[in-house]
Amino acid sequence: MAFEEIETVTKTNQPPTAKLTYMRPKVRGTGQSKPGTEPQLLVTIPTTVCGAAKAERYVLQLGTGDDLGKIRITGSTSEAAIKPRELMHAFVFSFGYVPRLGDEMFDDERGVVRKIDDSTFEIKVAASLFPMAPTGKSK
Repeated sequence: MAFEEIETVTKTNQPPTAKLTYMRPKVRGTGQSKPGTEPQLLVTIPTTVCGAAKAERYVLQLGTGDDLGKIRITGSTSEAAIKPRELMHAFVFSFGYVPRLGDEMFDDERGVVRKIDDSTFEIKVAASLFPMAPTGKSK
């Protein structure tokens, strides 16, 4: 009798993913959304991808044209750039309210993430998450 090796799916043979959440902040202890608040975009990237990034502050970039369905988190020296929160196994980027997304909320969306360089991370997401993304060149 012969044996055949079969494919298995484990954490180690899957590409790393980032978690994207665009929800209203919750009131501590109740789990209810804070009244009158706008949704906040949180992007969580595992430290296996981020490692020790060189930039201290980051901005969010949205792909257009051929890059539609991709977002980038890029190092910046801008005052509008945010500092990520470093946890034991992930970096959490809290970008706050994103006017382009409006009030259309989503929770626990996943996208394959890769490191472009020491201060740039690219996440492939469903193009439907950013429905208002322009397809032409920006001026």
